Amino acid sequence: RALGAAARRPYFSLSIGVVGVVVSDPDGRLQIFLLNVGQGDTALVVSPQGAVIVIDVIRPRKLGRLLTDLGLSVGDAIEHLVITHPHRDHYGGASALAGSFRVQEASLAPFWHQSGMGPPTYQSLVARLEEGNTACRFLSGYSRWFPDRLMVGGASGSASSNPSAPVLELLGPSNALVGQLERSGRFDTNHLSLMCRLSWR
Repeated sequence: RALGAAARRPYFSLSIGVVGVVVSDPDGRLQIFLLNVGQGDTALVVSPQGAVIVIDVIRPRKLGRLLTDLGLSVGDAIEHLVITHPHRDHYGGASALAGSFRVQEASLAPFWHQSGMGPPTYQSLVARLEEGNTACRFLSGYSRWFPDRLMVGGASGSASSNPSAPVLELLGPSNALVGQLERSGRFDTNHLSLMCRLSWR
């Protein structure tokens, strides 16, 4: 997929391997956008082959404007959504995002979903993703995801034969660890956080 005209709004962006204006057409560069959303977090990654990864969503209109500036239209695909943990300032805009774009895969903390816990808005988000045929992974442990494998016709983003391909690594808390913290009286929602590391070359 080719992304459209370069973003003109004042987002903080980083283009790995080049300094200057962000070029939106996939041309072998890795682009990272960190949105100023006040209390909360939102990051957007565009892989060298044009795969779109969103990490946490708050203020969905601001994220939507950036996606539009990058050439995406309502109904287009977002290859991977990561919700790091079930605090509203990390997932509060994800349901609106899923209503405007096709989220192909999502990684979420496992404990709250599997135990039927969490605020109603978080449970509604999980239900909306599943109803939209998003492949949801409730991650307990380690996972590697290769976004550009999907963009060149691979069957899945979980493996790559190219050692220089970008890789998103995710580490989630085990249900056993969360249960241990809960029993000890030291449990906090932040203990459910997914850790993310993006590597390239």
